[in-house]
Amino acid sequence: MLTLFGAGFLGASTVLWDGQKVTSYGPGLTGPGLGQGAITVVVPANLTAGTTTVDVVNPAPGGGTSNSIKISIVAEPKIAITLAPGHSDTATVTAGQAATYSLLASSESGFTGVGLFSCAGKLPIGVSCVVNPPKASIGAKPVSIAVTVKTSGAGAETPTPAGTYTLDLLPSTGTVTFSEFPMMLIVK
Repeated sequence: MLTLFGAGFLGASTVLWDGQKVTSYGPGLTGPGLGQGAITVVVPANLTAGTTTVDVVNPAPGGGTSNSIKISIVAEPKIAITLAPGHSDTATVTAGQAATYSLLASSESGFTGVGLFSCAGKLPIGVSCVVNPPKASIGAKPVSIAVTVKTSGAGAETPTPAGTYTLDLLPSTGTVTFSEFPMMLIVK
C-alpha cells in the first residue's frame, strides 16, 4: 500500500504506476494539521521492483495529470534457505534412525546480520530436531546449516509412527521471521 497526499484529488481520480492504472481508494484521508486529501494505492507485487513514476490523473473537465513523482523501491532484505548442492529435501528412515538435511543460509537483497535457525511447528510424535549451528552470521558468503532429525524406534516410550511428515526450518533474526524451508521425512 502507498498513500499519496496532495490537493485536488477527486473520487474519480486515477493513479498511474509507470503509466499503468492501479487500484486506488480515496480521496478522503485527512489528518490533524495536514489539511490535505489522500489517495491510498494498492500496488501489485509485480510492479514494485526498481524505480517507478507515479502520477494522479483527474478527469475532464478541468482535470489533468499531476506532477510526477519518482519512487525507488528496494526489496526487503531477508535470509534465504536453499539445499546444499547434491543434497535432497527428502529423507527416508526406519523408526529409530536419524536423517540429516544439508542446507545453505544466504543473504538475499542485502541482508547482513545474525540469523537464528530452528525447526518450526509441532514435530511428529517421537521426533526431535537439532539445527547446527542454531545461530550464524549471514553476509556475502552462504553458511552451511545441518538439520538433524531423530526418530524413535519401536522400543521407545513414544515411537515415531510410520508416515510422511513435513518439517520446516524457520530462519529469523529474533524479531523478523522469514519464509520457512520445508523438508520431507518418510518414516517406515
